[in-house]
Amino acid sequence: MVAFDRLRFDFNFSRSMTDAEIIKVESFINEWIGMAVPLETKVMALSEAKTAGAIAMFGEKYGEEV
Repeated sequence: MVAFDRLRFDFNFSRSMTDAEIIKVESFINEWIGMAVPLETKVMALSEAKTAGAIAMFGEKYGEEV
């Protein structure tokens, strides 16, 4: 989820994370965000996005363009 006041990302991990690991990941992500790395977005047909390597998330609904 990306919103004006928050960012949430999900990832798979083989076990529950320790508090120290969570703090380390949060620190890493906040540092990366703080670097304000430029990015490029592209809008394309869903089939083209899949061909380019995009992965659809289970339970999400997508239009013709993503």
